[in-house]
Amino acid sequence: MAKKIILASRSPRKKNILKNAGISFDTISVSIDETPVKDFSITEQLKEISMRKALAAMQVTENLGSRIIVASKQNIVFKDQIYGRPHTIEEARSFIKNMEGSNEIYSYVGNAILDISGTNNIIKLSNECDIAILRMVYIPDEVLENYLKSQSPLDKCGGISIFDTPFLFLEDGRKSTAGGLTVENLFKMLN
Repeated sequence: MAKKIILASRSPRKKNILKNAGISFDTISVSIDETPVKDFSITEQLKEISMRKALAAMQVTENLGSRIIVASKQNIVFKDQIYGRPHTIEEARSFIKNMEGSNEIYSYVGNAILDISGTNNIIKLSNECDIAILRMVYIPDEVLENYLKSQSPLDKCGGISIFDTPFLFLEDGRKSTAGGLTVENLFKMLN
C-alpha cells in the first residue's frame, strides 16, 4: 500500500500542482514562525522555513502512521528585494508596477519532504531550494486593475502567480517552482 501524502498547505496553487501531477494527497494547515534566520542566504532561509513546516506537520499527523509530508515556502525576488504576500491591493499594485517589463523576476522555493515510517521515524528526507525565472510584460492600466479586482493577488507572493496572472510568463526553470512547490522533488522521493 502506498504511503499517504500530506501537503502542509492550503494554497490552491500548491494543491493544483499536485493534482495536475496525478498525485493523491490530503492537506493540513500548520502555523509556524516564518521569521527568517539572520545571516542565512535566501535559499537557506527558504529551506529552513519549509523544513519547519514539514516538522510541524509531522507532529500534527503522528496518529496517521507511515506517511510523506510535503511542505514549501516561496518568495518572489526582484532587484534583490523579497516580495512576500501583499497586505493590501495598493501594495499588490506597487509590487506589480515595480516588476513590470522585467525578465529577471525570480521565484525561489524551499521544498521539504519527509518520508516517515511508523509514528515519527524519518527514514528519508529532501530539503532543497529551486529557482525559476519569470518575465512580466508591460501592462495596460485597465488590464492591471481588472487583475487586481478578480484574481485575489493578496494570497500570492508578489501578488502574482504563473498560473493565473495573464501578464506573467515562465522565462526559465520549472513551472511548478514558479507556482510555489517543486513537484519534481516529490517524484524523486517517490521513486
